[in-house]
Amino acid sequence: MNSKDYKKLTPKEKATLKAETLKASRERVTQETLDSILAARKNKTMPKWFKSWSDMGLHRNHEGTPYKGINQFTLMLFGSTYTSPYWLSYRQAVQILKAKPKGSIKGKGVHIYHYVDKKFKGEVIGTKDGEEITEDRVIKVLALAGTVFNASLFEGLPSHYYNTPDKKAATKERLEDLDTVFNTYCKKTKVKLLESGSGAFYRPSNDSVNMPSFDSFKDNVSYYSVLAHEVAHSTMTKERCNRSGNNKFGSPKYAFEELVAELSSMFFMIESGHQAAPKDDNIAYLDNWLNLLKDHKDAIFKACSLANQAVNFIQDKGQMNLNTEKESAAA
Repeated sequence: MNSKDYKKLTPKEKATLKAETLKASRERVTQETLDSILAARKNKTMPKWFKSWSDMGLHRNHEGTPYKGINQFTLMLFGSTYTSPYWLSYRQAVQILKAKPKGSIKGKGVHIYHYVDKKFKGEVIGTKDGEEITEDRVIKVLALAGTVFNASLFEGLPSHYYNTPDKKAATKERLEDLDTVFNTYCKKTKVKLLESGSGAFYRPSNDSVNMPSFDSFKDNVSYYSVLAHEVAHSTMTKERCNRSGNNKFGSPKYAFEELVAELSSMFFMIESGHQAAPKDDNIAYLDNWLNLLKDHKDAIFKACSLANQAVNFIQDKGQMNLNTEKESAAA
């Protein structure tokens, strides 16, 4: 529908169109995720979003602001064939930056959020020593599904849009910045970080993250990616991020929590400016993830949201200095 026809719609028709567009976008992301897992299961590899994450680092909007949550995941999912981490609307690229599309191009859907704080700003929530306590409350409104295009689909953009991020090569050296974050997180939350000879796991009964020795991993990227996965599990407790888990392997809740932890690891590693590697045993979860997404169409959206929440919690408690150009969430 062109802009002239859109302007002729009634407010109710516009709202209906937005809802239908958003629904179609969500269904497309879910189906693409399912297709990716099916292909990965057939080839006995990890889904293709891991390739985009490893090759491209953070996907960013035209201002350089990193996308968050489902939008970061969506562009990892759809962006594995592109060469730039930057995404723009058609108007931003052609009308504002005067770039030219390279033939007939197709965009990818993202979910745009607007934040407003009109009604609940300064709401009184109690008193202390005779003084009123106020709290600013922000309403989060999902507005619509938008379309963005990878910068590599245009010619004539400023040169930085075509730059691929520098990769920090995997080595056998420890990463001091991540050691500091995880040690600070464990100190602040009282999570025990223990060395284990029987694999990597989080044990709720004594609130401990158990890891094989650093030297047992092929490189530092593998070690810290697995550590981030297990630390993400520790955020499920009621006093942290309050996610309900289930220890029974193969159950929907178990599969969902594993998906949240793996997405958390992925987001954490790329936001810290490092490469990342999926857990080797995640291939065993592919069937569970497949069944989960077939039965629960919004599971990937919820998992991305909870993973983003877990990463924010780890970064906050770990006092992490983010290695990004901008910290606000991109549309």
